[in-house]
Amino acid sequence: MLGAIASVIVPKLLDGIFNTVDQLVEDKDKANEIKQAISAMAHERWMTEIKGGIEIVLAETKGGWLQRNWRPILMMTFIVMLWNNFILVPYLVSFGLNVVVLPFPAGAWGLLTAGVSGYVVARTVEKVAPGVGTKMKDWMKNKKDG
Repeated sequence: MLGAIASVIVPKLLDGIFNTVDQLVEDKDKANEIKQAISAMAHERWMTEIKGGIEIVLAETKGGWLQRNWRPILMMTFIVMLWNNFILVPYLVSFGLNVVVLPFPAGAWGLLTAGVSGYVVARTVEKVAPGVGTKMKDWMKNKKDG
């Protein structure tokens, strides 16, 4: 997830940093050297994040049933709580029934948002991944050359 987000944000951030380096460093060779070092660090960090994410996912897929499915179960639990509190309960109360509203923990909204965002980003990356990887490599190569 972070890799997909980073592939969109990092190039823009690096462009801003490179423009600042160009403005602050008068010697163009030194500026290019600094930009190459920054670019290499960013690329190395990005690759480390991707490898870490891959290792986590691989470890989870090789584990037991619960280890493979805890994230979807957690998201479905939150969805059931939302459905109960905001769809089912209002209808039952309108018929005069006394029903229980499930308490929704404060931190659950953040987890639900991250889970849904992760799903959306993951589906998007599945569709555009070949193009993103190629564009990132081309962008890094252009930054090193120029």
